[in-house]
Amino acid sequence: GTINYDAASALKFDDTGNSVYINALPNRSVLLGSISNPTPPAEYTIHFDMQFEGVPSPTSEHAGIAFCKDSDDMYRFAQANATGGYHLAIRGNGDMQLYTHAPGVTSGTQIAATTVPMTAPVAGAWMSFTVQVTATTVTATRTDLAVPVSIVATNSAYRGGYMHLSTGSITSTANKPHWRSVSI
Repeated sequence: GTINYDAASALKFDDTGNSVYINALPNRSVLLGSISNPTPPAEYTIHFDMQFEGVPSPTSEHAGIAFCKDSDDMYRFAQANATGGYHLAIRGNGDMQLYTHAPGVTSGTQIAATTVPMTAPVAGAWMSFTVQVTATTVTATRTDLAVPVSIVATNSAYRGGYMHLSTGSITSTANKPHWRSVSI
């Protein structure tokens, strides 16, 4: 409802790039209620494109998505969340990481014990991703590269149907992420 509405951190639309962004930092997120599913299918794939306006700090800043949450409660990076799920982090140096976030815990736990190095983001250039969720695995893939790069995690801790866009740890609006072509 509008009682929690904050125009400063609401989703903004960029007509020239056909994208959306959050113009408030850090640790902001927006629930994609219109494409979330309270009762998700056993298997599904999330598709999205993401870019950074400027390139964030190579290792200390990231943005991405949170997904598989059981409830439509707010998702906040580095803060305790009411329900658990996963978050996919894309760093300024191109590293891609997959984390779980447990209810009531402030920090995520990296799963698949891997950080996948990729081509670093270029300011204003779009990167494409898929996240495949099955009963037993979560696979995150950067698909815009000549050879797609994936993280495969055998983990079934969370299978909710709610998804968020997240500014993660980005600290400057000059480097804020944009998303487009988001679908499940």
